Amino acid sequence: MKNLFLITTLLSLFAFAACDDDPKTTNNANNVNNVNNVNNTNNVNNANNVNNANNVNNINNVNNGDPTLSIVVTGDATPIDFDDGSTGQTPTNYFMGLQRFDLMQSAEDPSPVVVFDYADAYVEVDMSTSQTVATVNLLDLPLGLYTHGRVLLTMTRFDVQTTVHTTMPPAAIPGTVSVVGALSDCTIDGTPRTQDWAEFTFNVAGGITRPGALPGMPSTGGGTIVREGGRTWMVFPLSESLNILPTPGSSKTATITYYTYESFRWTEQDEAGYAVGTFDTRDDGTHEPLTNFGALDYAITIE
Repeated sequence: MKNLFLITTLLSLFAFAACDDDPKTTNNANNVNNVNNVNNTNNVNNANNVNNANNVNNINNVNNGDPTLSIVVTGDATPIDFDDGSTGQTPTNYFMGLQRFDLMQSAEDPSPVVVFDYADAYVEVDMSTSQTVATVNLLDLPLGLYTHGRVLLTMTRFDVQTTVHTTMPPAAIPGTVSVVGALSDCTIDGTPRTQDWAEFTFNVAGGITRPGALPGMPSTGGGTIVREGGRTWMVFPLSESLNILPTPGSSKTATITYYTYESFRWTEQDEAGYAVGTFDTRDDGTHEPLTNFGALDYAITIE
């Protein structure tokens, strides 16, 4: 009955306005506008209510968290046996510079998917521990089945124990040598360096710094080293394929493991004063020939 009364009233007002030319016509029009304004206000409020509901949903999505892919780098110094004829020691204060990580659909994928890229910078990863270098939203990555990953290595720095042999007494000084090297064209400690640059600082007698050379990083069953255009890439097969589907899945962690036990290795030389098991060097910067630095093997697991 209320609706019928309202309709009848509105029709009466309309009829009255149609035959009346005085200013009341304007007022009646305003009344209609007011009704519309009320409706519009309600519509706006309804729209706001919908938006508020969406905002709550968005907050819940953030709180629940989209599936992510975390990239973790870890050093593993678990003892292993060697039969390579070289002597070795495990470096200390050992860091590797990582600039970029890609996902690949094959070992020869011509169009890798960039997961993270620090551009002209890089992150120095402490090889004595585990470190998350990046976390990305899985939903931001292109759909596909990925079987390999690759890491762009920029630099390294580490310390090893040495004995420096001099031409003046004392004839042999035990100490450490700090090594820093460029695996790719990059900037180290504020100075641009080209691939293969290296420097050895013998921390004896006030410090002796000499240019040096590092052996090439080895390809292993766990990873292949690819050098191109002033860059050093390490290409890994994934422990299990990473399938990024249209529907959200669970979060994943890709762990890159570097096996570092006695990974600094050299060939013993039979010279006066040199001792087996000691990395022997001279004050002119020469040293026993290096056969390996960095990791002895690599692995990347997806969990």
